[in-house]
Amino acid sequence: MKFRFFPVIFLFSLFSIFSQDLNSNDLFTKANQAYIAGKYLEAKDFYSKLLNDFKQDNYTVNYNLGCCYYKLHELGYARFYFEKAFLFQPQNEDLKNSMNFLLEEIGKKNDSTEEDEFAIKRVLLFVSPPVIFTVFCLFFVILVFSLFTFFRKSSRKSFTLAIISFICSFFLFTFAIVQYNTVNDNSGIVIKDADVYLSPDTSTPISSVSEGKKVHILEKSEDDYFMIKLSNNTNGWLSKSCVRSMN
Repeated sequence: MKFRFFPVIFLFSLFSIFSQDLNSNDLFTKANQAYIAGKYLEAKDFYSKLLNDFKQDNYTVNYNLGCCYYKLHELGYARFYFEKAFLFQPQNEDLKNSMNFLLEEIGKKNDSTEEDEFAIKRVLLFVSPPVIFTVFCLFFVILVFSLFTFFRKSSRKSFTLAIISFICSFFLFTFAIVQYNTVNDNSGIVIKDADVYLSPDTSTPISSVSEGKKVHILEKSEDDYFMIKLSNNTNGWLSKSCVRSMN
């Protein structure tokens, strides 16, 4: 009796998925049309719904959402979504240009520049992790084979090939670790100007951070505060409502 309902359940599930795709495509079209018409607040709401309700967490939605916030002069949110889009397509030229314009504007507000950090991240993510892993495995196999040949025949060529393979494998392994730490750094984007405090219990600020600033999060408290690292290498506490964590 149970198996009789299986085709019905399967078809219903298939129809639900197909219907959801149609709804998300329709919503995406409406978002694009609103953006082209200059209705950035409306477009932002559509893109946000795609991201949160339809789980469309991809380059296009994050990038377009960042553009909406940029047009609305909300630089913190604009950077947050540009940074998320960057993780999907770090070499995209449109994103590069938009990010540089944004960072220049944020730099004027913060009296600092962060373009160099963005450029370094683009270099580090020039090669995708799957490619690095594949090449690492290739060199590792060559290393094992060369050592096996050397110990059997004491061949100088095998020893030289083993040394080269070891150096290449070590370099790729180190590069992969640096790349992983770059992508998964515990950072956040300040979404509005805020004061930084010595501890969550004090009300006297020791510093301040401006909208759009990227901060390194060191610790999370139970009192809705983040401990962050300031530019002078001191630590301070920032309200969670003023920052969006990248992780």
